[in-house]
Amino acid sequence: DCSLSPHRLLALLLEVERRRGRARSVANGPRTLDLDLLLYGALRHDSPELKLPHPRLVERAFVVEPLAELAPRLPLPDGSTAAARARSLAS
Repeated sequence: DCSLSPHRLLALLLEVERRRGRARSVANGPRTLDLDLLLYGALRHDSPELKLPHPRLVERAFVVEPLAELAPRLPLPDGSTAAARARSLAS
């Protein structure tokens, strides 16, 4: 749960990255730290600085598998649950 707005939460995540030395020199390049805002409840938002849910959330096992451990029945944007999507990405 979070009382911050999605934009404020994103700003906080980016500030944590900055303070920990993340440099954004190459788009989608290697990074020492990457904090993404994946979901914000059922909110759907699409702006240049923030897309919710994260557009590639359901494609990434390294994201979905931990979600499935924490909340296996969590509904994902593709209509699956976190557990079902994790199983499909593992196969």
